[in-house]
Amino acid sequence: LEVLTHSPSGDFHPRVVSDGRIVFNRWDHLIRDQQADADIFNNGPYGTFTYTSEAIDAQRLPIDPFHEIFPEPRQQTYIDILFPGSNMVPHAMNLFMPWEIHQDGSGLETLNHWGRHEQLSFFERSLNDDPALLPFNYQAPMRPNQHQTDNFHDLRERPDLPDHYVAVRTVEFGVRGAGQLLRLGPAALANSATLMRSAPLTHPNTYGFRGDNDPERPGDSGRYRDPAPLADGRLLAAHSVDTRVDQTTSDNTTEVIDGQTVTVRHPVNRYEFRLRLLAGADGEAAATTVELTGNQGIRKTIAFWQPDDLVRYSDVRLWETDPVELRPRTPPPTTSAQPLAAPEAVIFAEESVDPAAFRQWLSERDLGVIVVRNATRRDAADRQQPFNLQVPGGVSAISPTPPGAMVYSIDRLEVLQADLLRGKGGTANPLPGRRVLARPLHDTPFSALQLPDSPGSYPIHADGSIAVVVPAERALSWQSLSPQGTPVVRERVWLSLVPGEIRVCGGCHGVNDVDQLGLPGASNPPAALRTLLQHWQQHAGEGFADGFE
Repeated sequence: LEVLTHSPSGDFHPRVVSDGRIVFNRWDHLIRDQQADADIFNNGPYGTFTYTSEAIDAQRLPIDPFHEIFPEPRQQTYIDILFPGSNMVPHAMNLFMPWEIHQDGSGLETLNHWGRHEQLSFFERSLNDDPALLPFNYQAPMRPNQHQTDNFHDLRERPDLPDHYVAVRTVEFGVRGAGQLLRLGPAALANSATLMRSAPLTHPNTYGFRGDNDPERPGDSGRYRDPAPLADGRLLAAHSVDTRVDQTTSDNTTEVIDGQTVTVRHPVNRYEFRLRLLAGADGEAAATTVELTGNQGIRKTIAFWQPDDLVRYSDVRLWETDPVELRPRTPPPTTSAQPLAAPEAVIFAEESVDPAAFRQWLSERDLGVIVVRNATRRDAADRQQPFNLQVPGGVSAISPTPPGAMVYSIDRLEVLQADLLRGKGGTANPLPGRRVLARPLHDTPFSALQLPDSPGSYPIHADGSIAVVVPAERALSWQSLSPQGTPVVRERVWLSLVPGEIRVCGGCHGVNDVDQLGLPGASNPPAALRTLLQHWQQHAGEGFADGFE
């Protein structure tokens, strides 16, 4: 059993698709602790607190708003209290996006680098005092993908059309993970995210729910989950006719069992998921009236204890979920970490370091390496965070539009790791479990390369490059900083590496097609990688014991 990803909020529905990748949906929820906010600012009931370390006997500190350092606060009132006069804009993020990894866990990224700019309709800029930074609006200008959605769940590849997917869009509560069906694609390995399109399959009103006293909504044909695209092009799904929030009601009786009078509950659910084929055009597809298991379905009488009551479903029609088409299939290829690209291979060759030996050394110590070729290069679509960037004494990427826009200096990258430090239930008798908080990188044997007096921060070289040895199987994020230590560009998701992985990105935010200057992604041999390899050759035999957990 191996850990392939570390996802603080969760990865769901992983499937190996036809080209060998593992495709899944992830809850992208990198925000400050909502329950801690409630305790701090609204006298909430959660009893949140902070452990001083991940040790089992770590000290428990009463909650303090400055225990969290990343990302920005979630509400403007919190910013006004904690950072009066700040130019920060509140950061909120709660979505499910499609992700991919190789079968060995390497290469974790959103599917074909599809992200917020390709999926969402709107989100805020990061700073409020730069007129060149704009709230994102998918219609200003109109992006290639003209559909928008806040989430993709349960992605399933179409066997009749590889690289195309069917997924579910659902709300968080009350509908059993059911909702509207969407399509997404093409997501072939070589495709940029800008070539992908999403679109509704069922009517938009199949998303969400209607109130108990509200009339049926036009086009609302029910709630859908567990889509199963079939080899002949048809689509099967689990379908509920009821369009309200699902509720369980129960009539209670009593029985004498083994001489004891017990309460017997007879629950009834509003939802009844049946396997049905869909028919109709995109945006209007709907379940047909024919059930695959016949009108009667699969009926059973089921009883169990919970804990002292007897729960009995009498001659109930069972839910029908998670259908799978039984047919011959061609096994997908095995996928693993890709060979080094030319810019990085040049550095290894010039420094006479065998990439395989270096990867083995990293793997034996549960380490990986992140490399950025040029942190000043940012994707053309992203004007929500600073995009005119320069390294003092080094490279710059200054867009000609809009003229006179602010230019930001960056000279370091602060790497943050997800440490299990947040508890709840009070410091005296805490509840089991912990949540993660972002902390400056400390699980690294290469701390000598960190900048002094700037925890977790590594220099951006004159060519814009960065190279950092990081713990594998640990969620990470990062932000570029100014020479004064002010955050400039922040990563918005958690990422993790597998042992021995060397993960390379052209820039931050990585380029899909062209950057802010209309140029393709950076291809310079990263000088920071040379510095790291030289340091490794000089000190690898020392074991790097100090400061490494």
